[in-house]
Amino acid sequence: MRTTDRMAVECYSGYTYAEEPRAFVYKAVAALRKIWREPPGPCFEVLADDGAVYRLVYEEAVDEGQAFLRS
Repeated sequence: MRTTDRMAVECYSGYTYAEEPRAFVYKAVAALRKIWREPPGPCFEVLADDGAVYRLVYEEAVDEGQAFLRS
């Protein structure tokens, strides 16, 4: 996987829309490590079921998610 692939991100929406990621392109979120907000939208640092750490960014304006592999 390239480090800036655009991909589908499944999110839980409770109190707010896209509140917490649950899965992304064939990877399940094993642990949510950090949540913050940037101008494009909510951001998350997650530990995936493959053992790698990813940064997920949900771009509200275009309703798309991006995942970045953290090295």
